[in-house]
Amino acid sequence: MIKLHLFDIDGTVLDSMRMWDELAPSYLKSLGIDPPADISDTIDPMPVDEVYSYLADTFDIPGGEPAVRKAAEEYLHYQYENLVLPFNDAVHELEELHAEGTRIAGFSNTPHEFFEPALKRHGLDRFFEKIYTVEDTKIRKSSPESFLIVCDYFGLEPSEIMVHDDSSFALDAAKAAGCFCKSYDRYR
Repeated sequence: MIKLHLFDIDGTVLDSMRMWDELAPSYLKSLGIDPPADISDTIDPMPVDEVYSYLADTFDIPGGEPAVRKAAEEYLHYQYENLVLPFNDAVHELEELHAEGTRIAGFSNTPHEFFEPALKRHGLDRFFEKIYTVEDTKIRKSSPESFLIVCDYFGLEPSEIMVHDDSSFALDAAKAAGCFCKSYDRYR
């Protein structure tokens, strides 16, 4: 029996993945660097801090990781605070689950400081009992262990959790951990 619905935030609840997919290529182009065609796929499973370091190290960015972090965080804060919208079907699903009294939580690769303003702006924060990030688990969502940690936080077995996600790496990890999964094919 499902006792908790665990929602990914970016790409599942919020229509933000195009923004993320364009962040690195746009930033590199602004510096006169021609980004590799697969840059978005390369950084997709990485937590945000790893993306900053990866870009700084791989492309020898002047100012290093701090410069990348500053530029990216300014862009992300603006986007989440002003432009990012929720998916209508996700809002409907959250409303239905909430009306049924079902427990709802979140699990994201993105730090709280970015997505929380968008959830609040659209009144979606009220649906979530708690939202965990890789900052909390210290392990990427591509690892089954990350989902086991979240299960432990709630005192539930993996078989009692339905993971809602749009990323194949997270869905594969959740399945390997023993969770049920619902896939969202938003972009790819």
